[in-house]
Amino acid sequence: SSAASEVYKRQPEGRTIAYRLQRLAHMQMRLGQYAAAVTSARRALAIIEQHAGTGASVVAAFHNAVAMALVGTRHGGEALPHADQAVAVATALFGPAHDNTVNARALRTEALWQAGRRAEAAQEERDVLAAMDAGGRTLWRPLLVAGLVAHGSGEPARALAHLDRAAAASAGDA
Repeated sequence: SSAASEVYKRQPEGRTIAYRLQRLAHMQMRLGQYAAAVTSARRALAIIEQHAGTGASVVAAFHNAVAMALVGTRHGGEALPHADQAVAVATALFGPAHDNTVNARALRTEALWQAGRRAEAAQEERDVLAAMDAGGRTLWRPLLVAGLVAHGSGEPARALAHLDRAAAASAGDA
């Protein structure tokens, strides 16, 4: 029937649904609903991979969203493959000192920490901060993760310094 085909024509196509689910996952994370965000982000990733292919650069942001949601649920080990994908693509597209790459590496560092790979996370934390400094910008996420790693490593003064810088860098962020 023509009425049904008109309704179908107005339905969003797959990529649009993927982007909407990704935005939903980010909103769920802002609300602290990380388990729901994992579901939304994974659905978005599956849809975008169907449309763009698993190796497409556009897929990296979707991997990053899945990793963020999994880290929010304290499942760093599960987040690592997604964080690795996001870091690899960001590095290839933007270079090692770009904000997107530095933030993706910070998320990966937190996933490493949660997965119990503490020594690797501690080294990566220092490398991420060096990359941030090389980029000439102060970013709150790498500083927050650096604070968490320093605190967990028994370095409270260094942790506090990183967390103070993170707070200053995020002033005005929503």
